[in-house]
Formats: sequence, C-alpha cells, structure tokens
Amino acid sequence: MANEFVSKSIDVLWDGWLNSFKTIQKVQEEVEKKTVEALDAQQQLVDRTVSALQSIEEQSKKVSAEWQENVKKSAAQSPNQAQFDKWFDSIKQIADQTQELAWKPNHILLDLAANSQTQIHSTITSALEQQQQKRDEAISKIEELTQQLKESHKQLVGIK
Repeated sequence: MANEFVSKSIDVLWDGWLNSFKTIQKVQEEVEKKTVEALDAQQQLVDRTVSALQSIEEQSKKVSAEWQENVKKSAAQSPNQAQFDKWFDSIKQIADQTQELAWKPNHILLDLAANSQTQIHSTITSALEQQQQKRDEAISKIEELTQQLKESHKQLVGIK
C-alpha cells in the first residue's frame, strides 16, 4: 500500500510537470489565435477603406460626367457650336487627366496597403503553423521524457 501511494505520488508529480508544459502551449495557441484575429480585423479595415475610396471615386466621376453633360446641353444652343465643342473637348480631357492624377496616389497607397497586409498575413500564418508543428513535436517528446522520468524515479525509490 505504501508503494502504491509513493507510485501515485510520483505519477502526480511528473504529470503536474507535464501539464505545466501543456498549459504554456495552450496560452501560446490563444496568443496566436488573437494574432490571427487581429490580422483579420486589419484586413477587413483595409478592404472597407478600399471599398469606401472606390465608392468616393465612382461618385466623383459620376458628378463630373453629370456636370459635363449639363454644360454640353446648356451650350447646345450656342451659335458657335463647333468652337464650343473643341473647347469643351479640351476642358473634358484636362478634367479627366486631373481626376486620374488626383486618384492615382490613392490607388498606389491602397494597393500597397492591401498587398502588404496580404503578405504580412501569409507570413505570420505560415510562421504560426510552423510553431504549432514544432510545439506538437516538443510536447510529444516531453510526454515520452515524462514517462521515462516517472519510471526512473520509481526505480530510484525501489518501486517496480
């Protein structure tokens, strides 16, 4: 009976030691989960920003097209229609180029942000998967070591 008590005490001691490693592993997994959630939230923010700016750009183009149409309609009764059309085409070309130049930095910035976010997400996800694999391997080795330590400890105290 005393041997059984000592044997169980040794098992409890080493199982507690093993469980501390497993607890650390669970904490690391939670931190990784929160990291991925934060990355997903960042991705959603980038996506919403891209969508909002695209909407603003579309609205701007729509207003510009409406303005151009209104000006054209207003000048339709002009006695110098050919001269007006030439002037209007020049103004339209300048307006289109100005609008394109105005939006170009936004497109570059948004593309950079989206690509960077995608690369960061991919890199971190890959690193987390590798860490999980290494932790799984480590915990397996620690479980084997724990079993060996239990048996060695029991032999040391003369049990078995």
